[in-house]
Amino acid sequence: MSFLDPAVRLVGRLTFRQKMHATVLLFGAPLIVALGVIVAGLGARVSAVAHERDALAVQLPALTLLAEMHQYLAATQAWREGGEALADEVAASRARTQQAYAAFAAALDARGLGALGAARGNWLKAWRATLDEVAEADADRLSELHSELRASLRGELDRINDAAGLLVDGQTSSSRLLDVVSGQLPELIDTTGNAARL
Repeated sequence: MSFLDPAVRLVGRLTFRQKMHATVLLFGAPLIVALGVIVAGLGARVSAVAHERDALAVQLPALTLLAEMHQYLAATQAWREGGEALADEVAASRARTQQAYAAFAAALDARGLGALGAARGNWLKAWRATLDEVAEADADRLSELHSELRASLRGELDRINDAAGLLVDGQTSSSRLLDVVSGQLPELIDTTGNAARL
């Protein structure tokens, strides 16, 4: 251990105060740097979790809007084909669809996801304005409006989920759940809605 002798002699010549300063420099500074790296990593993960939470929070309002539009279209189709008794159900279904739209728009705005850019952010408002103008008796335009909503809504959910990192979750348990929420549940709603129309 003779190679440590110079260091031992140097430390022996230092005062207690100088030894404390040297200890802080040798051990404290690296620990502070390591702590800073850990805190920065935790901050980034918390931010990522907040984005994931925001994306998950809009799933239910979006799927509710999709389901209500399916039901509205099915009710209007049955009413036009001779189910005069369904006139009240058509009006109620239209009101539920408009409420679902308002809930989805509010969820987007509350989570800061409403400002999606001029090209992407205005499709929802344009869709609502068209829904307000289209009469229940206009079967073709309602069907087109339904198709527009379905394509735009599914595309927007995919973009939101992708931006939040929900579609690349590495944990098997949460990946399965996210697949059910973002992939299988919308398909189930579409299938149920198509069955109601048929």
